[in-house]
Amino acid sequence: MRGIMDECTHLSNFSVPYDTSLIIAVCAKHDAYVPREDVGRLEEIWPGAEVRYVDAGHVSAYILHQSVFRACIIEAFERSKKKWKDGKHIE
Repeated sequence: MRGIMDECTHLSNFSVPYDTSLIIAVCAKHDAYVPREDVGRLEEIWPGAEVRYVDAGHVSAYILHQSVFRACIIEAFERSKKKWKDGKHIE
């Protein structure tokens, strides 16, 4: 099963996003579904991405920390607005 999951979901199997500085990933410290041990860090797979952790499991992170997810989404949009306008990079 792990092999199938790695093949279908491992981020290194996909192209690196165009501007990884706009990525804020929220991860659960106690996630039993998405492992953190013996895998590459997101910052290594997508250099420039930022990872923030919540003290929760896979499902409880979503249920108990929705405000963190929302704040990160808003912050990522704000970053995007500061860096890009009409598809062009703002210097």
